[in-house]
Amino acid sequence: GTEGISKPVRFFRHGRCINEVKETRSYIAESQYPNSLWDSPSLCGLIEVPTELSPVLTRDEFQRSALRKAVYQALLPLELELQQSLEEIMDDMLDDSMAELEDALTGSITAVLRADQSKLEDDDDDDDDDGDFVEDAKATSSPAEA
Repeated sequence: GTEGISKPVRFFRHGRCINEVKETRSYIAESQYPNSLWDSPSLCGLIEVPTELSPVLTRDEFQRSALRKAVYQALLPLELELQQSLEEIMDDMLDDSMAELEDALTGSITAVLRADQSKLEDDDDDDDDDGDFVEDAKATSSPAEA
């Protein structure tokens, strides 16, 4: 799983980090899934861009060029596949969570029902004892008290 990985997808050039994809405004402006995909904690990794694709001076963006456009155009079609895979993973996680919740609720309800059934059985036993007590009391009472 990716529980131990908390780094979002980032652009790298020649082994050096440029920026997170979700923070690269020029790419996010063209993305079909700027938030649901690139801001997802379940997606991690890196995208290595050609060394010819130069970053701006602040290293948080790429210089506007035909190469930048070509790189973005190559990435954009992959978004649908990534988004669908991410949704499948999230659906599976939700199904697993719901199954765990169902099991927990079933166990709790069963325990409550068993406790209620046991209490009802104890109450029935107590009622029988009360009846015996009343009969015992009548048998031992004097005729004047009855």
